[in-house]
Amino acid sequence: MPIDTELREAVHQAVIQHQQPLEVERQLIALLTELSEQDVTDDRRMQRISILQSEISIAKALGQ
Repeated sequence: MPIDTELREAVHQAVIQHQQPLEVERQLIALLTELSEQDVTDDRRMQRISILQSEISIAKALGQ
């Protein structure tokens, strides 16, 4: 089940407000999309969350 436009816009605005790179937005949208699907395993969800956390950590380290 795809996520709705309102949620996508909220993610976009949060990424801009917190000055995160667009890759973080892409990863977050992918994570939210996967979380909305019934057949995704917990391991896959945790993998997506880990990727997102890494992206945010890198962005913070680079001062973005």
